[in-house]
Amino acid sequence: MANDPLPSGYLEAGNDFFGALKRLGLVPEALFWAQDKTIDEFVLVLITSHFDTKGPKEIYRLLTQAYNLAATPATISPFIVRLHSPSQAISEAILHSEFSTSGNFAYFTLNRGDLTYRDKWIYTAKYKNGSVKVKKLSPVDRSRQWKRFKENVERLAA
Repeated sequence: MANDPLPSGYLEAGNDFFGALKRLGLVPEALFWAQDKTIDEFVLVLITSHFDTKGPKEIYRLLTQAYNLAATPATISPFIVRLHSPSQAISEAILHSEFSTSGNFAYFTLNRGDLTYRDKWIYTAKYKNGSVKVKKLSPVDRSRQWKRFKENVERLAA
């Protein structure tokens, strides 16, 4: 339900997950908790341009491997991570959302998709007052970032 609070410990666990992703080399365009109204569960939404270049299957494979190697928090199963491309309609709606600057947190319900989220549940989102401020990575830089992420996860497995 939209009025349900984020379960205890989720905010800290998501922050730990965000830190782990950055240490491994994956810097998302957005990462936040949301209530998925379709399944009536909280999900950790990860928006990354690697979705378009490497595909969700490869991202999930590496996230699962990192999870199994304890490189990401045990409280964040890859099964609760919901992946999106920044170019998907729902991602564009999220990244172009207007957020309160008054300090009062409010729920934002998107017209597209099934997500409800609060601004204080957001760890990163490359937006500013409705204007996306994403510095698009060049194909070379995106490739380097992916290679670093993949190699860091695979090095843990070795």
